[in-house]
Amino acid sequence: MIEGIKENRIYTLNNSKYLLFEIPFHNQILGLEDIVYEMKIQGYIPILAHPERYSYFQDDYELVDKLKEEGLLFQSNFSSILGHYGKKAQKLLKYMLKNEYIDYFGTDIHHIDKTFALDNFNKIEKKIIKITGIDYYKHIINNGNKLVK
Repeated sequence: MIEGIKENRIYTLNNSKYLLFEIPFHNQILGLEDIVYEMKIQGYIPILAHPERYSYFQDDYELVDKLKEEGLLFQSNFSSILGHYGKKAQKLLKYMLKNEYIDYFGTDIHHIDKTFALDNFNKIEKKIIKITGIDYYKHIINNGNKLVK
């Protein structure tokens, strides 16, 4: 990943400096903080996709706290709030929402038959707003809108 960053062989969101990336779900990457640091010194703004789904984050909230303190942005999946990816992911997402760690939401829809988030969107939105309040929820949604304009 670091080589790709240094050699400008990566794709950013909407040709911006925002770099959405993901890591293995169950095998913790050693030196993740160093990778994030390298992204930042190369001028990118790193966004980690669906942090609530990584088992090692589910087991160590302090790691999430530390990465947020270091300026890493987080993009969560809407459907995680309903437990679509398990109770541990749901619990971590609630923690992250309460601490205002979530910067973006995504649907995680890669295939037309994977429409859970769309089919349950009203329920998802209500549950998130109940946790965050309307202002923080709107803030998250507006962040996403800024990336695509």
